[in-house]
Amino acid sequence: MITQDTLVGFMQQEVSQDCTRLQALSREMLETDTGSFKKACKDAATDHPEYKTRISEARQIYGAVRFAGMSITSGWNESVKAAREALKASNITWEGMTPKTDEQKATEKEARSRRAAAKEVNTRFDWGQANAASVFAEAVEAEHAKMQAEREAEAHEKRMEKVMATVEAICAMGEEYALAIYDGLGAKLFNAQATGTEG
Repeated sequence: MITQDTLVGFMQQEVSQDCTRLQALSREMLETDTGSFKKACKDAATDHPEYKTRISEARQIYGAVRFAGMSITSGWNESVKAAREALKASNITWEGMTPKTDEQKATEKEARSRRAAAKEVNTRFDWGQANAASVFAEAVEAEHAKMQAEREAEAHEKRMEKVMATVEAICAMGEEYALAIYDGLGAKLFNAQATGTEG
């Protein structure tokens, strides 16, 4: 059975293109249930963040070997690529489940958001008041709207930070270059003809 030590031990040795060690690891993957493997990955990534990417790749290989019937016939990089293709072809996640649709993800995100709003309101709510249930529901809706507005404002601020960083980088390249970018961007945004400024 694969444990955190198994994964870390494997990652600590150079991941070569030879598949012998990886084949041995894949045999252990077949003997390890998903819950145990998930815990091993989580613990290994927590204690050894330097292997986070490799451990994520190991999950892909685990899923493909265990649920999509993939055999290891090549080294690490090729096996990771083949694993992703096998999972996609089988339409499953590395845990052997059907991937959630964008609609399902959005619904779950909305449900989590409403639960968070209800939890926040409940910490300070007076349940002894008249019509407590309806007052609570209204308070949750107000809190939810406030949380959404805060998230949107934060997302906008992050986007603007990226925009400003890009603008600063362009300006640092010189005035002519910046004007050429500005001219081309204006043409793109407003579907206008570029004036032909050259950078």
